[in-house]
Amino acid sequence: MDRAERLRKARERFAATVRREEHAIDLATATLMIAEEAYDRVDIGASLATLDRIADNARDAVWGAGHGDDQVRALAEHLTDLEQFRGNDEDYYDPRNSYLNEVLERRLAIPITLAIVYITVGRRLGVRIEGVGFPGHFLVRGPGGALFDPFHGGQELDAEDLQLLASSFGLGPLRPDFLQAVTKKQLLFRVLQNLRVIYEGQQSPENREDRADPTLAFGCVHRQLALMPELPELYRDRGILHYRSGRPGRAAADLERYAALQPKAGDANDALELAAKLKAHLLN
Repeated sequence: MDRAERLRKARERFAATVRREEHAIDLATATLMIAEEAYDRVDIGASLATLDRIADNARDAVWGAGHGDDQVRALAEHLTDLEQFRGNDEDYYDPRNSYLNEVLERRLAIPITLAIVYITVGRRLGVRIEGVGFPGHFLVRGPGGALFDPFHGGQELDAEDLQLLASSFGLGPLRPDFLQAVTKKQLLFRVLQNLRVIYEGQQSPENREDRADPTLAFGCVHRQLALMPELPELYRDRGILHYRSGRPGRAAADLERYAALQPKAGDANDALELAAKLKAHLLN
């Protein structure tokens, strides 16, 4: 099977997985599927088995800690001290930080993928942990409402800590919407968005390395559309990537769809003009 066919089938499997109802989506499996864009072979079963082993190793500590947030505190200690998961401060924009198979192998990650480890290991132990989409960062919340920062060793955050975190991102006073839980689809979308920043070269110049990859960027947008097909901007973005990759027909179709869904957008006419030029070129 050539690479194009392999990717087509992998994207179809991902789309079928995330089309399910929220409760039926296996977060770990769906996150591991994202890595199939970048790796010729992803052993999803082996990575799931690693999560099972981590949960088994943590079981006595977590179940012996009591209930609710105390169990999350025990899990955070286990994942940090014994399993050695940590935030990758040295190379935050290494794409491996966003691929769960690599995170489980290297024990290095960014906030959102460390949060996925907490959530998915917690689920295996019967501990409900939810992701919190803090702007510019990512946290987890325990069953009793306590908030933890997986990127910084599972530190528990009080109101003062949260305000300091908000201020560090220039966000001003802490707002309730900073602490909203995210769905599995929103979480997966954000993982893909982080990868897009890398593969489209959007990170700040001082953090940018030669990791831009239009093919991988396209795969991220394509999968984001599987998650949230109602977002018009994604059709525009995919259309532009089609255009840059020499696929004028597909580019025109996506750009026209964007303009149809978002006719009052400031760039809707630009999208239609480019689509018309691409279609005219195909006829010549």
